[in-house]
Order: sequence, then structure tokens, then C-alpha cells
Amino acid sequence: SKARELFQARKFREAALEYEKATQQSPSDAGAFAGLGASWLSANQPDRAILAYQRAVQLKPQISGFQAALGRAYLQKGDRGRAVSAYRKAVELDPNNQAAKSALVSIGQ
Repeated sequence: SKARELFQARKFREAALEYEKATQQSPSDAGAFAGLGASWLSANQPDRAILAYQRAVQLKPQISGFQAALGRAYLQKGDRGRAVSAYRKAVELDPNNQAAKSALVSIGQ
């Protein structure tokens, strides 16, 4: 997709705008919301990333990676408590989610 290409080219704001269009065209596409979250997070816009990841989690609550990504966004914002909760949920959903486990260790949890 164009959004993915822009993201890979490190054009994060442009990617976010493309993902935004995708979420409007397919409001139940959790992957599009996750891409939107990743774009905003990479553009150092954690509040926008959190909103996008929250929607991805609402749509697909069983996806450990979405929970872990939400944790990263909370951490970037400086909200340690919510980050820990999201990472713990990610590990609960997938005990093999090494990224979430490592994040909890680095936070001291």
C-alpha cells in the first residue's frame, strides 16, 4: 500500500495521512489503525498514536502486538502506569511476546 511505502521511506506524517484515509474507507480494519498508530508514534506524536492503537485494540483485542504497541505509545508519552498495563495485557495474550516482556523488564516490572 502507499501508506506502507511511505512509512518504509520514513515519511511518517505522510504515511499517517494515508493510513487515516484507509481507516475512513475501512473503519473496521484494525491493521490500518495499527499502521496509523505506528506512523504517529514514529512521528513523535504519542497522543495521536494512542488513539489509533486504542481503536486497533478495540477492533482486535486478542492481538498481543496491538497491546504492546499501545504500551510503546504510552511509554513515549511518559504514562508509565498505562504502559505497564498494556504490556502486561500483551504478555497475557501471548506469553511469547518478547518485545512486551523486554519492555516490562526495562521499565522495572
